[in-house]
Amino acid sequence: MSPIPSLVALLAVSAYAADPALDTLLKGVETRYNKAKTLQVQFQEDYTPPSRPKRTESGVLKLRKPGRMRWDYDQPKGKLFVSDGKYLWLYTPEGNRAERMKLKESDDMRAPLAFLLGKLNFDKEFRNLQSKPEGAATLRLRGSILL
Repeated sequence: MSPIPSLVALLAVSAYAADPALDTLLKGVETRYNKAKTLQVQFQEDYTPPSRPKRTESGVLKLRKPGRMRWDYDQPKGKLFVSDGKYLWLYTPEGNRAERMKLKESDDMRAPLAFLLGKLNFDKEFRNLQSKPEGAATLRLRGSILL
């Protein structure tokens, strides 16, 4: 897979900032992504499960169109989430357990994100998008996923 070093995607809540330059940038990312056959990005996901403390997970997401994805986690170490376009597999090392489920039947938030497996459209998939430069060649995108 060929990484796109200028895109680090973070899935997190942030404040909304309307920015014409950001809109232009996002359209460029959409165009490039929608033409790509493979993509590799670093991710960080912050979420709070019901009645539990906030969790932060991170790692590398690899996509291959159509329909394949692999989430290799650095945090928690060894966690793995894979899809072949029909099935999902989730391996959690703390329980030494692997689960398989049909992609269409999954309620896991990673599965129904159409932008991962098909056409990326930031306006339809995200809200509260912001960008922040990080070094000379990296731009961090931050937004909330619409579920």
